[in-house]
Amino acid sequence: MQFLLPPITLRLRPTFRIAHGARDEQHSLLVELKDGPDSGWGEAVASPYYQLSVARCIPRAPSALMPIADGR
Repeated sequence: MQFLLPPITLRLRPTFRIAHGARDEQHSLLVELKDGPDSGWGEAVASPYYQLSVARCIPRAPSALMPIADGR
């Protein structure tokens, strides 16, 4: 089983605004899980509100995804 985690930056238009701030970009990870010929896609979104960055997501993603991939 293989995980691919390319980081992406989405440009937001218009600016995303909520009570605690505004931003023009959303940093995220694309998540691809490959098992032989099968693959599935998802995303992990960084959240400044929760102090969750793409850099923090990358090393944690495989251990967080493995139980899901194993059907647990």
